[in-house]
Amino acid sequence: MAKTTTSTRTVTEVTVRVPKMLEVSEFKQLRYPGRRPCINTLKKWITRGDIQGEVRGGIYFVNIAEELMNTGDALLNKILEV
Repeated sequence: MAKTTTSTRTVTEVTVRVPKMLEVSEFKQLRYPGRRPCINTLKKWITRGDIQGEVRGGIYFVNIAEELMNTGDALLNKILEV
């Protein structure tokens, strides 16, 4: 009697709806648990372009989609853009 071998593969795909822009204070709580940079530091990072974001009506927002794709390595980010 021959043994039959079967393999089972489970593939799960999860889709999460994330707002494109998130206010800097909310981003701070999500991205930096525990010890966090101050709001002014995050605003400076947005102004310098270290964090992808924008200012609307004096309120700073972070572009979540861009930040999720950011690896922290400028060269790797450039390669992944292609």
